Amino acid sequence: MSNPRTDIKQLLRNIMILPVVRSNFERDKQHFLTENSMTPYASTAERALQRINEDVRNLHSVLQAAGVKLINEKQGSSNITVFFDYHSRHYSYNLQWGTFDGEIELLQHYYLGNLNSSTYPSQGDVQ
Repeated sequence: MSNPRTDIKQLLRNIMILPVVRSNFERDKQHFLTENSMTPYASTAERALQRINEDVRNLHSVLQAAGVKLINEKQGSSNITVFFDYHSRHYSYNLQWGTFDGEIELLQHYYLGNLNSSTYPSQGDVQ
């Protein structure tokens, strides 16, 4: 196989987008902590962060089991690029900022519990 399979690309896409979602929740949590009356929201953000971190760890495990070794990630003003090794060949996968805004919003709702698990595929379902 000369190019990574589509399912590998989806896993890579997830591993690139989830840190962006995580950053949004981290920023929100900090904001909520500065407002004394908003601590329940900070707790909600913390639970979402824990779930995201667990999913990122799981994605790393699934990628490793599939023979993907993540090498580096680079964020620029217009894109995110991940560099990886797949079956002893080097590749890169690029996402343009703005092209995954809908996915970010969907994932934020998912991690807040606004969507049930049947609405968004679990990480295991995209293998």
